[in-house]
Amino acid sequence: MRGKFTIERQCRISGRVVDDSGNGIKGAKVSLHPFGGRVITDNKGAFTIEYQERERDKFLIVQDMQRNLAVAVKVESDSGPINI
Repeated sequence: MRGKFTIERQCRISGRVVDDSGNGIKGAKVSLHPFGGRVITDNKGAFTIEYQERERDKFLIVQDMQRNLAVAVKVESDSGPINI
């Protein structure tokens, strides 16, 4: 019997989206490019995105539709918790 399989490393990015006063922003859209994956921040502005590790640059795109604001952040592998 023979089999073929691929092992992919599961990764996670967690952080908070905050306003200028440090208060969490509820309902902001957070997406990871180019890997896909999109989540909405919780009541405290927290988010977690899981993805398969690949050797390429990755960026978080955050949209606050209520305030008509958006930001892009390059994610480093060892960046630790991210506050946006």
